[in-house]
Amino acid sequence: MPERFKDFDTFFAEMNRAPIRLRLFGEEHDLPPSIPAAMVLLYRRLNHRNATEEVEDGEVLDLFTSLFGQERTDKWFAKGLDVEQMVHLLSWAMEQYGVSGNKASDPNSKRPEKVQRGKARA
Repeated sequence: MPERFKDFDTFFAEMNRAPIRLRLFGEEHDLPPSIPAAMVLLYRRLNHRNATEEVEDGEVLDLFTSLFGQERTDKWFAKGLDVEQMVHLLSWAMEQYGVSGNKASDPNSKRPEKVQRGKARA
């Protein structure tokens, strides 16, 4: 009878997955080698809306923070990261994880005039 136990700590450690790397504000940053589960849940919720529904800025920020982390996000905003740049970073990162065509991180759907009103059209 096959053993009904698997040591996932060892299994995951042996996967030897490389992080996704980027440079911003003169510093290199590592992202997780696979998309965080919390981000998948947020992404799924946002992308299952119909095309006419708006994506709130706070929801895009939640998605961004779930990937980049609160401390890094705060640091980047303090250094001057704007909403358009944030969306481009998010879109690039999603592509690195093999996720594309999403409403929440499409840089072409986020123009500054829409963001200034407090909402961004999806």
